[in-house]
Amino acid sequence: WKTLVNDLKASIKKSNITRDAVIAIEYALPTSGMGIDVLICGFDKDNNKICYIIESKQWNDDYITTRIFSNYREDERELHPQIQVYRHSLSFKEYTDCGYNFDVSSFVFIRNCSQSGITELIAKNPIPSTKNIPIYNQLDRIITIISASLINGTENMIEELQQASYKPSKDIISAMESILNHEEPFVLTNEQVDAITKIKNNIKNGKRIIRVTGSAGSGKTAILLNLYIELLNS
Repeated sequence: WKTLVNDLKASIKKSNITRDAVIAIEYALPTSGMGIDVLICGFDKDNNKICYIIESKQWNDDYITTRIFSNYREDERELHPQIQVYRHSLSFKEYTDCGYNFDVSSFVFIRNCSQSGITELIAKNPIPSTKNIPIYNQLDRIITIISASLINGTENMIEELQQASYKPSKDIISAMESILNHEEPFVLTNEQVDAITKIKNNIKNGKRIIRVTGSAGSGKTAILLNLYIELLNS
């Protein structure tokens, strides 16, 4: 984190980013204990609220070459950073009571990676719809893009982000619309991801009827819909 903060400070110092932009490090999200590495917010020239989410990694080319990337964190598999930052954006936009007010854009910053390593990483992304999320190995390039559209911020926005609370997950109608739009309808907790893994293993072992139990609001529908999408696209 010290390296990331120093990189961020150096990039902002060299850029034309507004001094009252709202910047948060490790911004906590309400789903699955996730945290956004860097969140930068403010207003554009039309006074619209905009939010930039940056996922930071310190991987090198060798690490990328030797790793297997997945939709989730699994044994011997790494959650792909484009998928990770997409889910962070989805969680902020759809699961906080302030996120829907923002236009959200995402980036991945990989400090120690070459351009060929970035190309290989994108090729290893198992979800094609997230491959268009930009990956850069220079934080300056990301901050320059942000500076071009971020005009100003306000202390009220700091308070809004600090007091953000969990908004209930989408209902069935919204979730089905998300399926039609090729979006994930729910962001899963770690326990729900484990449940999906167990269900898939049971299916592979020939089980035709699988019972999923849990109290109201525990996420049975979220598990079903995400599993449906995964099997549909497999």
